Amino acid sequence: MRREPENPAAFPVDVAHYGRLIDRGMTLRDYLAAQVLTGLCANNAWDQNGWTDRARAAYEAADAMLKARGES
Repeated sequence: MRREPENPAAFPVDVAHYGRLIDRGMTLRDYLAAQVLTGLCANNAWDQNGWTDRARAAYEAADAMLKARGES
């Protein structure tokens, strides 16, 4: 059985220029973190100055989702 990469491309499309791979887009981790960050920004309980905290929380959540994805 083929095992998927731990953090694959979110939208896997290879963009090549003259046969050389130049871009694979954002990773699944980045995509998940962006989705979590959207939800955190919609929550008015966060302090406006807490952007670093929001970013960390978003990536912590994304890491947890990737871990759970690997366990299923």
